[in-house]
Amino acid sequence: MPVARRGALIDLDGYERLCAEAADGERLEYIDGEAFRMTVGGSTAHHALTRRLDALIAGRIAPGRPCASFHETMRLDAGTARF
Repeated sequence: MPVARRGALIDLDGYERLCAEAADGERLEYIDGEAFRMTVGGSTAHHALTRRLDALIAGRIAPGRPCASFHETMRLDAGTARF
């Protein structure tokens, strides 16, 4: 669900302000000028699945390569998107 009215775009500074003002535990993602609230928490099955996927991915990354596997709580800046 968008944080602001659909179609109302914000810049990265606006997104950073929203993150600073977010309630404890609230997660926001920023894609193409829109900020989205993300579901916080999850089921035991969800966490088990993400742990297993992370282990499988991490196990396939060759040492010394510029790749890494992160858990879902890691903040990722990808170009103009923030996850």
